[in-house]
Amino acid sequence: MNPRRLFLRLLFFLISFIVVVNIISSNLESDSTNKRLKYFESFDLKLKGVICSIEKSKPFDSYKFFVTVNVLESNKKEFLDIGVNGAAFCMKKGNIVVFVDHFNNYSIGDTVLIGSDNDKIIECIDHIGKIKLIKRRNEVITYDPIKTNKKIKELLKKGCSRP
Repeated sequence: MNPRRLFLRLLFFLISFIVVVNIISSNLESDSTNKRLKYFESFDLKLKGVICSIEKSKPFDSYKFFVTVNVLESNKKEFLDIGVNGAAFCMKKGNIVVFVDHFNNYSIGDTVLIGSDNDKIIECIDHIGKIKLIKRRNEVITYDPIKTNKKIKELLKKGCSRP
């Protein structure tokens, strides 16, 4: 067979393969995004509390913060729902909730509202009443479920009292 013809056939198959892989990948990503959006649209935990601890993830992990909140008001006693693709956004047990976010401006003493209405998932208000953050339900990011869920459960057990 002619070397040029062989090269063109290989090039055609390579390009076809890349196109097929790209289509499959974008369909999987779209499905994952749709699941995440649907999960947060139906997220039914509503609470108000005060931040008592903030822990930054370890270096070389995804950029995120674990925020522990002393709950003042809530519609649920417990919320241990593992959400999208096995990743928890937040967990609540008793008067403690731990959630994960990439916003780096949370402060101890800030008031946090989670699920306060059909559009907002997180509101953070500082000690003088100024709104620091409003995060909409379609803006939430989920993280690696194994590391994140384990860390949330660990912080949930510790609660607001730190050694």
